[in-house]
Amino acid sequence: MTQHLYPPSALVGDYVRGGIGFALMVLPLALLELNTVVAVVFACLAVMFALHLLRTAQRQVTVVEAGGDGIVARGPLGSAIRWDRLAGMRLKYFSTRRDRQQGWMTLTLRGDGRKLTLESSLTGFDAIAERSAAVARTNGVELDDTTLNNLSALGIDPGEAANADDGAADDDWIAVAKAARDRAKDGA
Repeated sequence: MTQHLYPPSALVGDYVRGGIGFALMVLPLALLELNTVVAVVFACLAVMFALHLLRTAQRQVTVVEAGGDGIVARGPLGSAIRWDRLAGMRLKYFSTRRDRQQGWMTLTLRGDGRKLTLESSLTGFDAIAERSAAVARTNGVELDDTTLNNLSALGIDPGEAANADDGAADDDWIAVAKAARDRAKDGA
């Protein structure tokens, strides 16, 4: 079983943006007499920034555990999915620049009526994505073109990932996944 966290350094920016945005929305509400429509807009934006801060805090206290049986997110709004019940996988990329050189990914796993979404700032994200692709292949889960392209961008070949999963020990799958990715990079 491996443990994965969202490092504090990856969350600082979200806390700063959320805090500044919240303050910029709440201060005018508290200090000025605003038109009702403007006040409602500021209040709605303040709620959005507050939700962003809560989501960031939720990621900070969440611990993701992955092992031979499945993957578990322990914390507020946590979830668990057994690998043998994985029925859906989607890997999305969100760019922060026009040249698409900076951004983040989200990995959404579905199974047993549950959903688990992980962001690429999570430690070990690439290995979890590779393991998920291997399990999806084993389970016959069809991956959409977006997911396949994003796996390729991570250096993961879903077919190779499936081969890497064969015979992997419960706690040794990350090493096997990394070795498969290295083989794919050497061949490219």
